[in-house]
Amino acid sequence: MMRLFHSRHQNRGFADGEHWDPMSIGKTRMRHGGLSFGWRLRVRRVFIWINLGLVSLAAASASSGTLSPFAFVMIDAQTEAVYGSLPFNRAVVATAIDRLTAAKAKGIVIKFFYDLPSTEKHDQAFEQSICGAAVALQASLNNTEGKRQRLESKFQVNAVPIADFPAAFRGDKALIPLQRFRRCAKAVGFVDSTASEFPLMEVYLGKMVKSLQLVALEMASNQKAEVDSAGFVKLGTARLAMMHSIDFPSTNSLSYIPLHEVVSNTSKAWQAKVQGAVVILGYDGKNIHSMQTPLGPLGAHRFFISGLTSLANTFEKENGIR
Repeated sequence: MMRLFHSRHQNRGFADGEHWDPMSIGKTRMRHGGLSFGWRLRVRRVFIWINLGLVSLAAASASSGTLSPFAFVMIDAQTEAVYGSLPFNRAVVATAIDRLTAAKAKGIVIKFFYDLPSTEKHDQAFEQSICGAAVALQASLNNTEGKRQRLESKFQVNAVPIADFPAAFRGDKALIPLQRFRRCAKAVGFVDSTASEFPLMEVYLGKMVKSLQLVALEMASNQKAEVDSAGFVKLGTARLAMMHSIDFPSTNSLSYIPLHEVVSNTSKAWQAKVQGAVVILGYDGKNIHSMQTPLGPLGAHRFFISGLTSLANTFEKENGIR
């Protein structure tokens, strides 16, 4: 099994002034571990509607309630022209978090690594914004650049790790958000995957931890994920395979809100698009690695969004929301 290797030089909230080399990203590492217990699932195509920056996952009533929509706020070429490229200013991200929270976003999932400090001024602003919002931060297994840093119990799953859990998604070193950012974070989720599937949970330092996709789905569904005795993930009445095979959309298209519109706040049109939504805050510029998919090369954050929407579709089907 080949797990995509996440370097702290990719998708990262870099320290200000740190050198970023675009040639250093996009590497992969061979990790071996068979899926011996039937965790593979081919997901049927369930159509989603992407409109005005929202993935409008039908909010029909079900036993577990409704599933809130996802909205995407992206750093794109226009945003980079205004605020600069990677490494991206954490104070600007902090302002975006504050604006999204004021617009009544349900939650904010940030698709950058914040495992190293920036300037104290920018880190303080970022920390304060997290403490005033429902924010999920990302982490990733990494034996080369990662550290052994135990996560707080609130970010762990109260379940005994399955004995034959794939070796590619077990580890003792990771890129973990700084403690000052974790202090107020609602969740920390891992983003390890292959080019076609990802685990809903991983094993870090002997403890079960959630994927960032699962964390986002928890936010949208108002449910807390658990592991049953057979190794499936229970979320509401849905029973989800631990390994999710991504059902990619037919085209590589994404409607999103440029981050500079949120930060400048000159136009108020974006506010209605994020109200009540779980916001994915990511990057859609040129300075990011891509994955080979059935759609061709797909930028890392678009890849994440494809996986998330695929998982959400499966959840809706299992929960009988459609």
